[in-house]
Amino acid sequence: MRVMVYLASLVMASLSLAGYLWHKQSLQREDALVSQARTAVSEIHRVVKYRAATEDATLNQMGWPSTIDPSWFGSRVPTNPLLSRDRPWVEVASSGETKLTDPPIRQVLGEGVAAFWYNPANGIVRARVGAAVSDEKALDLYNEINGTTLRSLFPKSSEWGDSVIWAEAK
Repeated sequence: MRVMVYLASLVMASLSLAGYLWHKQSLQREDALVSQARTAVSEIHRVVKYRAATEDATLNQMGWPSTIDPSWFGSRVPTNPLLSRDRPWVEVASSGETKLTDPPIRQVLGEGVAAFWYNPANGIVRARVGAAVSDEKALDLYNEINGTTLRSLFPKSSEWGDSVIWAEAK
């Protein structure tokens, strides 16, 4: 009988250790993805600033490139590792979003929304995040990746701009 108790204790200890190691590995994997996403945003923004400074692209009235050309990155186009790759790469802000510093859609639930958002009125680049365990977790990821301090994933109606069109389910 004692052998069974010891054996059960050993099995429980082993399972606890395995669970701890799995959780730690998951956290490390998530940290690596967040770091890669943050690096991608920085890289895109750096290249946008370079193109604006060198006037090596079509610039708008505010002095920023009108769009972001993937060819500017050669064979190493930055990607958002938090989202699937079967989506548009960068969404350029609409004319109604020129005063925004963050996209109206910050968390991606479907495949039709771009991985990054670029506002050519102010040169801001933002990475979107995917669904998380909670909205709070998704907001934390968004803020960490983009260096922001937003209090909500969902913009107030005053932040929507004049012509924001919400994606409809198809």
